[in-house]
Amino acid sequence: MGDFNGHNPIWGSPDINLRGQQIETLIDNHCICLLNSSNHTYFHQPTRTFHTLDLALCSPSLVIKWNFNTEDDLFNSDHFPIILSYIDNDIRYPDRPRQFIFQKANWSLFSEFATITLDMVEEVSIDVAVDKVTYSILQAADMAIPKTSGKTPKIWKPWWNEECRIFNKQQEKAWDKFRRYPTTSNLIDFKLAKATFRRVKRTSQRKSWQAFISTITNQIS
Repeated sequence: MGDFNGHNPIWGSPDINLRGQQIETLIDNHCICLLNSSNHTYFHQPTRTFHTLDLALCSPSLVIKWNFNTEDDLFNSDHFPIILSYIDNDIRYPDRPRQFIFQKANWSLFSEFATITLDMVEEVSIDVAVDKVTYSILQAADMAIPKTSGKTPKIWKPWWNEECRIFNKQQEKAWDKFRRYPTTSNLIDFKLAKATFRRVKRTSQRKSWQAFISTITNQIS
């Protein structure tokens, strides 16, 4: 996968150039499959046009297992991010271990159900006694202490704040408007929103980094 900078109607270009012909010959001669969909991968700002320059190639045995898609947002680039999704229903991603949230525990309810009797601890086998006590405690914990969901959390960005969210939303709104109506006025509005969000993001990142650095002392190992 990469920026091949070739034009060819096979992957949605309105014209064809020498590089596009060379790529087509390479695909035909080596039995290579093209994963690209109809989504454009590149935005040319001077002409306000969309193109497909980034290609994803694979062998025939893999083509049915991958899905090609692109993001709608440029993310301060002129190339749309490409998303390749592996299609296999047999794959199951393990959940994170669920953990007790002790800060939200109902300790009164826990004490009521976590009963340990003499019959439990007077077993002949110590292993049996431990199993019974453990079972009683875990049963009470399941009823009185909530657990985490087990889902993988999103990556937290320490510099992201409300100001970043607002200006990012404005950039997305300007971009959506320009994609629907690619006029010069809408392009100027998008560039302005893009530059403003970039400035706000960099300022927030710098302040966040400075705040983090200020917490580092010679006592931290």
